[in-house]
Amino acid sequence: MEKQRTKLNNIAAKKFLCRYELKLGAKVVGTLMCLVMLACIIACIVQALGLNDCKSCSYNSWKHAYSLSISAAVYCFILLCVNLWFLWGVYKEKSSVILSWVVITAVWLAQTICLLIVLIIQYSSEAAFVAWVICLCLAILCIGILLYCLLVGYGYWLELKNKGNQEQ
Repeated sequence: MEKQRTKLNNIAAKKFLCRYELKLGAKVVGTLMCLVMLACIIACIVQALGLNDCKSCSYNSWKHAYSLSISAAVYCFILLCVNLWFLWGVYKEKSSVILSWVVITAVWLAQTICLLIVLIIQYSSEAAFVAWVICLCLAILCIGILLYCLLVGYGYWLELKNKGNQEQ
């Protein structure tokens, strides 16, 4: 177990963008994640409102799409609250809040990756090859950015944990 923890500690961010302190990086990551969640909430609400005007939709498909849009908006709102909690934890230097955010965000990121894989496979036959490759490249880029954000949060948690150990 200790070896695995050491390997994970080796890939954790030591500085934000190789230049800035991790506390600033955690603030930027928290703000970025809040903006992403706000954009997702707005997109889900607009999609749900757009579904009200669907004349060609059968009742069952409309009902399922509408309920999924509302569920996604609620889910994103909960994640917005988690990210606001993370920002509060960064300002108060609460290591337990930071670690909780890392775990919740890791689960969210794993879920997002699975969803992206399913969607890319599902629509691979319907999309042109060039469009499919562009979507795949953008998905990999976005996952890389989100993974880096997760590693910044984890690195900041390590920093707070080591700071707490040195004070004792």
